[in-house]
Amino acid sequence: MTTIKSKTVTVNSSGEEIKNFFSDLNKLEKLMPQDRIENWESTEETCSFSIKGLATIGMKREDADASKVKLVSHGKNPFPFTLSIIMSDNGESTSDCYVEFEGKMNAMLSMMAKQPLTNFFNMLVDELKAINE
Repeated sequence: MTTIKSKTVTVNSSGEEIKNFFSDLNKLEKLMPQDRIENWESTEETCSFSIKGLATIGMKREDADASKVKLVSHGKNPFPFTLSIIMSDNGESTSDCYVEFEGKMNAMLSMMAKQPLTNFFNMLVDELKAINE
């Protein structure tokens, strides 16, 4: 199992607001790098997209509570994974937020994918912070 954790950012939203954002996977497209993503399809509970030159990814919302939204691989994916958005209220309408990924990759794929995935998850939390400023 490969585990990757993004950096933690402080977002100008409550944990409840962040949970509500990630509970509707239609909104996830706002965080994606438009120059790298194609074939985006989504509903409130599922999404799928292609990363140019790489793979098609599908996810569905499995669980959401006050401190975490959990997305799991859905449909045809290169490997099974979970993606958790973890947030904690700081009070005064701000929250700390980070993304934690767990994927069942072989050692070679894990070694090749770890840095690009870390960069991608850091970009997601940076974008979440930016759209809430």
